[in-house]
Amino acid sequence: MQRQSGESLVGALDLVRQGVLFAPPGNHALAMLLRIQSDAPETEGLAGAWSEFRVTTRGVIEAAAASADLPTVEAGLAALREAPDGAAIAEQLVGEFAARRIQERYLAAAIPASQLRLLAAPEASYPQDAIDGNVEGWVELEFIVDPTGKPRDAVVVDARPRVRFDAAALAAVSAYRYAPFELDGRIYERRVRLRLRFVIR
Repeated sequence: MQRQSGESLVGALDLVRQGVLFAPPGNHALAMLLRIQSDAPETEGLAGAWSEFRVTTRGVIEAAAASADLPTVEAGLAALREAPDGAAIAEQLVGEFAARRIQERYLAAAIPASQLRLLAAPEASYPQDAIDGNVEGWVELEFIVDPTGKPRDAVVVDARPRVRFDAAALAAVSAYRYAPFELDGRIYERRVRLRLRFVIR
């Protein structure tokens, strides 16, 4: 029995390394490993085979998620849940995928920067030529607040007068610091919109 289960384990590992993890029905690594687990749980090397199965299956699931192959994602998660110590990995992946969807939504549309907590906002440097010409105006910017609270990828989306205050506004915002946005224990990047006003006092 031990010899037969050892041979079966070699076959199961071959299937894992070929990527035949949980399909086609009945003839895949998961089915073979489950049979060995049921018939001869003390088989030498079985724990290592399960570990390789979990790691490989996780990689397949992540690749399928990246290419939006939902049937493979679902089949892979179901397979992981059947593997010893695989349910926790499956749930972790489900949480990560949900967080990715939330992150995509947060980056797709800008919210007013006032919805985030501002920690530091150095005053913009007023261009001397604008002071001399008694020119006032504003610049509307869009940028992403990263997980550390720093702005990145700032762009000017509108300004009055055009161009006059753009450089000063971009320089000022690059030094802003926000409290990182957190939801359910995860930190997310947020796309925000901010209008900086240039007024001579």
